[in-house]
Amino acid sequence: MQRTRLEASEGLLPDERERLILETLRAEGRVLATELAAQFDTSEHTIRRHLRDLAEAGHCKRVYGGALLISPANKPASVRMREQLPAKARLARAAAALVKPNQVILLDAGSTNVEIAAALPENAGLTVVTTSPQACVRLLERPGIEVILIGGRVSAQAAGGLAGAAVGTVLQKAGFGVLSGLALPAIPIAVLIVGAALFSLRDVGTRPEAASGGGFALPQAGVVKLAALAFLCMMTEGAIADWSAVYLRTALPAHADSAGIGYTSFAFAMAACRVVGDAFVRRLGAVRVVALGGLLSAAGLAAVLAAPALATAVAGFICVGIGLANVVPVIFSAAGRTTDPPVTGVSMAATAGYAGFLVGPPIIGFGAGLMGLQLALGVLVLATLAVCFAGSRAVRDVDASRGESATHAPVRKDSRDADRIEAD
Repeated sequence: MQRTRLEASEGLLPDERERLILETLRAEGRVLATELAAQFDTSEHTIRRHLRDLAEAGHCKRVYGGALLISPANKPASVRMREQLPAKARLARAAAALVKPNQVILLDAGSTNVEIAAALPENAGLTVVTTSPQACVRLLERPGIEVILIGGRVSAQAAGGLAGAAVGTVLQKAGFGVLSGLALPAIPIAVLIVGAALFSLRDVGTRPEAASGGGFALPQAGVVKLAALAFLCMMTEGAIADWSAVYLRTALPAHADSAGIGYTSFAFAMAACRVVGDAFVRRLGAVRVVALGGLLSAAGLAAVLAAPALATAVAGFICVGIGLANVVPVIFSAAGRTTDPPVTGVSMAATAGYAGFLVGPPIIGFGAGLMGLQLALGVLVLATLAVCFAGSRAVRDVDASRGESATHAPVRKDSRDADRIEAD
C-alpha cells in the first residue's frame, strides 16, 4: 500500500477507508483481512464489514480471509446495467444510426447491447435475433420490430413469460418476500383463468349419458404398474432438469460456467433418440428397449455421481437421455393396450408420468436437505434400475396377455388398435 499505517488510520471516515480498500483491490487484485486490519489499525470485523459492502456493490468477491477483485466482465448483470449509462447511451445512438430499414440484426448479450435494443428505430421492418432476455424485453416495447430469441421466436406467450419474470424481479426489489411475490401475481392470473374457462365453456351444453358401462372404475393392476413406471421415468427427467446444474456447480467448482452442460447433453440425446425411436423399438423390441434403457440410464447416473468430472458429466447424462428417450413412449403404448378404449390406459400412465415430473424435483430437494444432494440423486439410480427390471417384465406381461410379439413398434400398434375401434 502507498500510505503508511499511521497516515491511513488518522482521521479516516468509514467511506474513506472503504475507498482505499477498493483502490488496493484494483491495484493488486486481492486483499487480506489481516493485512488491512493492521494497515488501518482497526479490527478484522470492521474490515470484513467493508469487504461485505464492497461485494454487495459488485466490486469484489469475498473469499476466506479476504477478497478478490471482480473483473468488469464478471460483475453481476444488475450491476453492469447501472454503470456508465451516458457512455452506453451515446454508443447506442451511434449504432442505431447505422441501421437501415428491413435489416436483420444479430444482437449479442451485454449491457451496452441492451441500450442499443432500446435505441433501435420503430416501425422500420427490422428483425432482431438476440441471445439476451433483457434485450428482448426492451425490443418488445418498440412496435414494428420482429424479435427472435435464440431457441425460439418470441410470441405473445413468451412475452408473457418475460413479463412474469420482470414482475417478479420488481416485487423482489420492492421488498416482497418469496411467498407474497408469488401470491400477488397468482391471484389475478387465477381469476383470469377461471373467467376464461367459464367464458369458453358457456356453450358446451350438457354431456350425453353413456349408453352402457358408465361410471367410475378402478384401474387394472397392469395399468397401475405401468403408471408407476411412467412416474419413475419422468420423476428422473424432472429431477435432472432442475438439479443437474446445481449438482455439477457444486461438484465441479472449477467448471462452474459449464454447470448447464449436464442437462444440455441429456436433452439433446433424448430429442435425437426420440426421432429414431420407432426404428429402435422395431429392431430391438419393446421389452429390450425398456430393459436396456433403464440399465443404461442407471449406469450413466451412477458414473456422474461416483466420478464427477466434465467428461463424465457429458457422457453420463447422454447415456441417461438415450436410455430414457423411448422408455416412456413404450410404457404409454403398453398402457393403451391394456384398456378398451386405449386412451384410458394412456391417460392413466400419462397422468402418473407428469405427476412424477412435477414432484421429482421437490423429492430430491427434500432428500438433499437430509443427506446431501449426491446421495439424494442416488435415488434416481434406484428408480432407473426399477424401470430396467420391473418395466421390461410389465411390458412382457402385457404382450403375453394379448398373445402378441414383444418386438413391435408402439406407435404402429396403437394405430392398428385405433383403426379397429373405429371400424367397430
